[in-house]
Amino acid sequence: DGQYLVEYNESLTGEATVTLQPRTELLERGATHPTLHVDALPRVPLSVGGAGLKLKENARVSTVVDAAD
Repeated sequence: DGQYLVEYNESLTGEATVTLQPRTELLERGATHPTLHVDALPRVPLSVGGAGLKLKENARVSTVVDAAD
């Protein structure tokens, strides 16, 4: 359990601001990160519950749910 820092290996294109939220699968496994409105992918704090979490490299932890120009 604890706090970790997620660094994305992808980037956003264009100038739109997007809403980035944790994937449902991540939430179901007891982990989360804040929902953010961003125009570039920052490092994001990941909170993991007491049961822990096995996370593979390049795992999908976030999804873009909205893009606004």
